[in-house]
This record gives sequence, C-alpha cells and structure tokens, in this order.
Amino acid sequence: MGFCLIVHVRVWSFLQSRCMSPDNSIPYATLATVVAQLRREHEDLTVHAVGDIHEELPDYADVPRRELVASVGGIIDVVLDVVASGSAAQLPAVPSVALRRLGQGVQVDSLLRAYRLALTSTQRRFSDIARTRGLPVEDCLTAMDAMWEVGEWFMQQAVREYRAASVGESVRRRVAKAELLRLIAAPQHSGLEIAARARRLGLPDIAYRVALGMAADPDEWVAYVEKWGSTPAAMAVAAEVGDVIAALIPATAQLADAPVLLAAGPSTSLAEAGESWAGARRVLSALPPGRTGWWDAAALSWRLAVPEVPAVTAIVQARYETVFAEAPETGAMLLESVWAYLDAGLSFKQAAAGLYVHENTLRHRVAKFEEVTGRSLTEPDTRMELLWLRYARELGGGSSGD
Repeated sequence: MGFCLIVHVRVWSFLQSRCMSPDNSIPYATLATVVAQLRREHEDLTVHAVGDIHEELPDYADVPRRELVASVGGIIDVVLDVVASGSAAQLPAVPSVALRRLGQGVQVDSLLRAYRLALTSTQRRFSDIARTRGLPVEDCLTAMDAMWEVGEWFMQQAVREYRAASVGESVRRRVAKAELLRLIAAPQHSGLEIAARARRLGLPDIAYRVALGMAADPDEWVAYVEKWGSTPAAMAVAAEVGDVIAALIPATAQLADAPVLLAAGPSTSLAEAGESWAGARRVLSALPPGRTGWWDAAALSWRLAVPEVPAVTAIVQARYETVFAEAPETGAMLLESVWAYLDAGLSFKQAAAGLYVHENTLRHRVAKFEEVTGRSLTEPDTRMELLWLRYARELGGGSSGD
C-alpha cells in the first residue's frame, strides 16, 4: 500500500511539473484550446515526425516522402480527435498502411517504431503547451492515456496485418513454387508458361538444373537446397512434387558435398527445364538406396544404363549367378573375391590383403570362377559385365546370395 501511494504521488508530481504553470491554482487552458493549438501546428508536427523516421529508420528510404507525410499526418489527426473527445473507445476508421509498407520492404519492427515516433512528436508538443498554458493535471492525464491507447491500437493493428500477410505470402509462394515444378514435370509442358511462372517468382532467365531427391524430412531437404543452392545470380526453389522432392537450381550452384540426395539433370534454359527433369529422373532411378550428394549423368557414367536395360542385367545374372545355383554360398564367395580383384586393379597382392586371405588362395578362387563360368577376367567385356552385375545388385535387382 505504501509503495503504491509513493508511486501515485510521484506520477502526480511529474504530471504537475509537465502540465501546470508555475501558478498551479489558476488553470489557463482546457483540452479544447490545447488541441486547437496542436491542429494549427499540424504541418510542423508532421514534418518533424517524418524527419525523425527518415533519420532513424533506413527501411523507410524507399517510401515516397509525400506518402509518408500523408500517413503520419493521418495518425496525428486520429490522436487529436481522440484527445478532443477524451476517449479512445470509438476510434475512427483509418486506412492501414501495414501491407503497403511490407511491400516496400519495411520490417515490422521499423513500422512499429515509426508509429511511436509519430506519436512522440505529438505527445511532446502537447506536454509543452499544457505546461506553459497551465492545463489542469486531470485533463493532462486523460489526454496522455488517450494518446497511449491510440498508439497501442495502431501497433496492434499493424502486427495483426503483418502476421496475416506474412503467413499468406509464405503460403502463396510455397504453392507457386510447387506449381512451377509440377509444370516442369508435366509430359506436355509449355516452355513459355514455365518461363512466365519463374519470372513471377523472381527467377531470372539463366541456365538451371532440375534436381530430385528422396528424404525422410522433405521440409529439411527443401530448406537445405533453397539455402545452399541459391547463388548471387538467382535463388533456388524447391517443393514436394508427387513421389519426389524437386528443385530448380541455378546451373552454377556448387552442391557436390550435400548431405542430402540430389539427382540432377542437365543444364538447360527455363523454357527447356522439362528436359532437365527427365534427365534427373533417369539419374534418380539409377541410384542405389542411401546415396547422398550430387549425382548426374557424368558422375554415374555407364551405371545410368543399368536400370534402363534390364535385358543386359538378365544376361549377366545368367552368366555369373545362375551357374552357381546349386552352390550359392560358393558362388557368393567367388564373386566377392573377383570383385575385390577388379577393385584392386587386377593386383592379387592388394586384393588378398583387403580380403585377409593368402595371395595363393585368391589366385585359386579367381581360377575356379573362370573355370565354372567359362569367362576370362583378362577380357574387358567380362570385367564390364561383372561390374554391371554388382551395380544391379546395389539397385536391388540382383539375387539374394550376396
């Protein structure tokens, strides 16, 4: 109770010092006369507030001065109307500028600060007039309360509109990105429409590559690709499209060490992005599960053909797996030894060390494999077929004997 009394006395003393003339017993003004004086000074108040806003808030550099003067002047009008009525219960309908400022690049904290600067200009001048002309402290307190309520009302309205606009713009852009990527994926796509939609997203007409991926968390994939796939020349856009996650990435982006899977098509113009999508699809289908990083036709080389030509896979399975149908464990052991020998550049010593077997043991296994299959590892075709078989297994197309 004592603390509240002290605070009340101090507030009262402050208001008296700000709002009363030296002769506190004789009131020289009413709220009406103070408001009338402020209306006469309306232009000066507005210009002063606009100057403070431009000086303190760089965000307002692109807001036309005439437009800002009109906006600040409207705020001051509302303040004076409310003070004159003595109540903020019925605030007049005031067109909001929050959405326009958002489009002009003004951040919400800058907008709120601009409201505060506009109000402060009026509050300070009100206090000066009230003090010099002896406005009763009760009227001064009522006016100050009304001004603060007006300020809160303006700022709450701005925050609500900024939030709604921010969410709405985010949703709109997300939909627009997905629509662009779906259009690129469509078999009968329009190059002109692709370019037009890309322009609406702010994408310049430069070379791009489509990249496709699979991820447990698609949002994480999208966030990563849009952040690290963007370049100074253009941003990357990504979204879920059907059974994959897709992105349109500037061709100059460097994502070789990406922790996510990126199966990329060739570099094309926006209008021909459908060709890049088709290439990315082929790359994705030719990648074994669990791969990450950047993959394209150049990185996969001949492996790109494995899922495309199942007839070859059937041939190599018959030559190197079916012959061991009666002894699958032996066949698996011999295949593992042969693949190690190929990986070692046909070095028995290096391959044996990797398999933790004696070099003569490995020589015996290779000889046995050649005897059963009737194929020689000195032949390039044999080595190519064995590598094809192993990659087909990695894709899930081999036998269960490995």
